[in-house]
Amino acid sequence: MANENNDNEISVENVLREQARIQAEEAKKIKETPFNKLREKILNSPMPPYARNKIDEILDRLETGIQTDYNFERAVEYTDWLMKYPWNITRPINKTIKEIEIQLKSTFYGRNEIIEEILNYVSLYKLNQESPHGLKLCFVGSPGTGKTYIAKKIAESLNFDFTVASMGGAADASWLKGIPRHYSGSQPGRIIRGMCETQHSNCIFILDEIDKIGENHSHGSPSDALLEVIDPDNNESFEDQYLEIAVDLSKVIFIGIANNIQFVNSVLLDRFQIIYFNDYSFEDKVQISKAFLWNELLAKYHMDKKIVSITDAAIRKIIKKYEIYSGIREVKRALERVFTKLARKIVDHKETQTGNKAYKIRLTAKNINDYL
Repeated sequence: MANENNDNEISVENVLREQARIQAEEAKKIKETPFNKLREKILNSPMPPYARNKIDEILDRLETGIQTDYNFERAVEYTDWLMKYPWNITRPINKTIKEIEIQLKSTFYGRNEIIEEILNYVSLYKLNQESPHGLKLCFVGSPGTGKTYIAKKIAESLNFDFTVASMGGAADASWLKGIPRHYSGSQPGRIIRGMCETQHSNCIFILDEIDKIGENHSHGSPSDALLEVIDPDNNESFEDQYLEIAVDLSKVIFIGIANNIQFVNSVLLDRFQIIYFNDYSFEDKVQISKAFLWNELLAKYHMDKKIVSITDAAIRKIIKKYEIYSGIREVKRALERVFTKLARKIVDHKETQTGNKAYKIRLTAKNINDYL
């Protein structure tokens, strides 16, 4: 009788253990659903609670079948964008303002007044790093006067990431603010995509060609959308139409680039601090070509200055040919062409000559046309 009771107890115990095992496996299966895996994925993300709540809300609606015009793959894509966004990830400015000044002035010729003005604004930004209101500069000048180049060098001197958006492509507001998720081809706008590229919330965002913004008002004005981006009263809670949640753009340094200020929306222009880039003089171009462009191209194409050299007279002849252009861009293109022919000469010499005979090329006013 005792043995029979023991057998019954063991049998009941086995049944209970098996039931517990089955329940544990079921619980594990429930926990490992794609929805829950996605929820686990965002637990360690730096995104704020309201962004997590937005994802949870979408997943709950999909899981319960309430939302049928959306699918799990699109929820994953949406989550990925929120995880890419640099929520409060910043870089400190570790250099002194003097170090930044030296770096910028060593990179440019004839732009000291502009650099001094830029340094004043950078100092203001640096002074308020804990609670910055960003910085909105607009560089205005003829093509080739160094506007975009100096914007990139500012980023380099601050050790900030930068991204460039060509505003000439902004036909309507959705280009900047995104396409809502329930539309075909939905994606975040150029602002959010640019921020995700830089991976820091205090990056430099270069808005190129703001004087060429299109105006398709039937789909929202891109100028009005850009105003939301740079206006300090709005950009602490900028809302992209794809994300549908607010992001803080107040730490971003926005730099607008324009050739002609007359074509920039006046309301938009009021939000920028304007810095004018004067045209280069003939002598400015000579000095820039000698001190910067020539050496830059030598380094770019790994050529030894002991092997290739250029006289002042040759540089002046190149600049004279492109004197009608106010900037330095055409001169740089001409020098690029010179270097392609230099490369051909050097390669030909290496492949056809024997021994270690020194080979040097000196460009002068007499032979420079052969290289243009």
